[in-house]
Amino acid sequence: MLRAAFCLLLVLAGTALAREPLTTLDIDLPATDGAPHRWLQKNTLAVSQGGILLIALDKVTLIADPSGRVTARIPAPPAERKLEFVCASMVAEDDVALVFRYAEGAPQPGLVLFHHGADGRLKRQSDLTPHSTHIERCLPTPDGALLLGGSAGPPPHFFWWFAKFTLEGNRVFEARGTGRQGRVAALSPQPGGHLQALINEMPAGGTDKFEWRLHRYVDGVSRSSTRVEADGGYAAALRSDGGVITSDDRTISIFEDSGKLKHKLPWWFHLTGPIVVTDGGYWAAVSEGDHLPDIVARLDATGAVLWRSARMPIRGLALTPDNQVVLLVMTDNDKQARLLRFALPR
Repeated sequence: MLRAAFCLLLVLAGTALAREPLTTLDIDLPATDGAPHRWLQKNTLAVSQGGILLIALDKVTLIADPSGRVTARIPAPPAERKLEFVCASMVAEDDVALVFRYAEGAPQPGLVLFHHGADGRLKRQSDLTPHSTHIERCLPTPDGALLLGGSAGPPPHFFWWFAKFTLEGNRVFEARGTGRQGRVAALSPQPGGHLQALINEMPAGGTDKFEWRLHRYVDGVSRSSTRVEADGGYAAALRSDGGVITSDDRTISIFEDSGKLKHKLPWWFHLTGPIVVTDGGYWAAVSEGDHLPDIVARLDATGAVLWRSARMPIRGLALTPDNQVVLLVMTDNDKQARLLRFALPR
């Protein structure tokens, strides 16, 4: 009890001493382009290595320069195609990857990859497999491919799954779990074909308790699997040193790359969305209630909260190459999409 109280005092002291981030972008997007897709994990916002912004709205996907100026528009597929948005990603410097799934009642199941250039023009459309997937992760690889991850399989026994695809739609490799239920909580593709995958899984033949495991791959081949000593939690991220950060509605925990607990701190946000890793800390989309994340928090390297924003409905969160955080938010009773960008004070 005394230790928890002392940790809370340290967190509050850090919050009071922290300098407020600088607002480097604050613009409204055209209202005629529609609203963002509501669920934050759908990867509605992405940033290229050159700072180009990709913003997925329900009527159109926007390509914008680092100042927020829209340079191209990609209309959503026509309604008669019965395609539902899954995720968006900037791949390499000039390529856009948009993933859709065939909705219920469509002539065929599965995922569809649309490959566009930086000018918005369609280069290629490809069908992807497997057919039954729930995509939570969508990110580029260093060699210009697309990595998708989440869960797959017939309900209620969804197993974790991730796969690497070329922009031509060719599957380079895939990996999947064998447990009763599982999901990919985080992916970190690295140069030289190296990949880390953080898995949350209920093992086959075990208890009904989910376990965290850190898997390492090289060119799609499994090299190691390490158990992370986390008791629970849902939101998670892979740190740059190979370790892990997780949170639940009571604590935020930091783990070494060996899976051993490094430390934990009290956490008073009821719901935690995406966590992104930056130099010296983290940004996290959080909520104090049961609703979608509506606060962005800046954390130091220990997970202590240094600053938190005012409440705003957050629909997307991404990191720029220079460690600024970009937010896609809604205003005017969910009628107006808006872009915000924050930088740490120097």
